[in-house]
Amino acid sequence: MYSLNCEIITPTFNKPFNQKGLAEIRVPSLKGTIRYWYRALFPEINIKNLYKKEVCFFGGAGSNDNDGTSSKITMFLKMKSTDFIGIYEPVPGKKIRTKRGDYREIKSAAVRPGTKFELNIKFYDLDNQEEEMLKSLVKIAITLGGLGQRARRGMGSIAITHENGNEMNPIFDLEDISSLLKSGGIKHKINGKNIELNSKTNANYPFLKEIRLGNELNADSMDSLLEKIGHMKKREKINDYSLGGIHNNRFASPVWVKILRKREMIRPVYSIFNNTVTKKPKQYKNDVDKFINGIEGGSND
Repeated sequence: MYSLNCEIITPTFNKPFNQKGLAEIRVPSLKGTIRYWYRALFPEINIKNLYKKEVCFFGGAGSNDNDGTSSKITMFLKMKSTDFIGIYEPVPGKKIRTKRGDYREIKSAAVRPGTKFELNIKFYDLDNQEEEMLKSLVKIAITLGGLGQRARRGMGSIAITHENGNEMNPIFDLEDISSLLKSGGIKHKINGKNIELNSKTNANYPFLKEIRLGNELNADSMDSLLEKIGHMKKREKINDYSLGGIHNNRFASPVWVKILRKREMIRPVYSIFNNTVTKKPKQYKNDVDKFINGIEGGSND
């Protein structure tokens, strides 16, 4: 049994089905995040080939009654905290106008920062190389991804504290992320404060292209950082086709912002994906730069 001990870093708006007043860490949500990052890290130009590989690890229902495939990964989750639900703002500082004409904050139930849980994983019918790749994938998905509402804007950030009972050094620097990618066989290179993935595919779906590391901040500035992240797209008047929104159809942002923590220090990390909607790649790049530089205080370092 492979085990990871984890801690919630930012409010996690992950809801049970049809229970708006509750929040929890859910195994299906974790599996969904891991599966998403598998596609992002191992892009295929042929979607059918991608699906075949994905189903080999994560299972699939199949197209007929008898061709479904079982997952080779089973997860078990144990909460280490009991009082873990609080009320937080998904978009800090955002207010809506009421029928009376005044304004109120938008709040919702979320899993509290500081909440701890243990994730146990069993692997089936895999060789050693496949199992080690999936272990790395789980760590990458938890480190760079997130759970629940506003997960692409810093909420739902999770840190791994222990692996198989042994304390892990916090993943906080570019070299830490690079080592994690190497352990999963992900080709990349470090360029300044950025990681560029060596993918030359023309796949037409959101695969990971670049990771940028933000500046270190004191943990006391968490609230102001989340507020900046939540409002920067609107403040910079960035097009929905670049960073997500609602135009003809809802478009999820191709830029994920995750919060890393090391003792009393925090920093954002930005995972930049292939944009499948925009017809202006140069504008997308400029808008990403504008978004990140705005959060980082205008720095171009």
